[in-house]
Amino acid sequence: MKLKHTTDIAVDTSHSGTVKRKALLRGADTGPDSNILSMNEAYLDPGREVEEHQHQDAEEIFFILGGRGTMLVDDEPVPLAAGNLLLIEPGERHLLRNNGADPLTFVTVLVKRNQMQADLSTAPSLDYNFDTGGSSQNADKDL
Repeated sequence: MKLKHTTDIAVDTSHSGTVKRKALLRGADTGPDSNILSMNEAYLDPGREVEEHQHQDAEEIFFILGGRGTMLVDDEPVPLAAGNLLLIEPGERHLLRNNGADPLTFVTVLVKRNQMQADLSTAPSLDYNFDTGGSSQNADKDL
């Protein structure tokens, strides 16, 4: 067992300084058999964006804690708001933009594809907004 508190983790930056983050977990924290590559609490200031990129051998999960933004996934816009959970599959190009007035806060988890792929085949859809009990379409609406 390992226990951390976010107040004990220093803030650093990623994506050319655009994203402020706290590295909650890294591969070295999880052990040799873990498929978790990283877990971050991240912040993106209004008007900023993370450059388009992709991960060939890993899924990336985004859980939005606060603010509003848009994720372009293979050039398709996906509106995001607090409570949305978004799964980016291996090879999908994605760009995150904060087009709201407040900081966009979120948690990301990067997981090696091999284990998660098997687990997701029986999991319920991740297209669900936990705040409103509705689909991600609620991200377009005022909450």
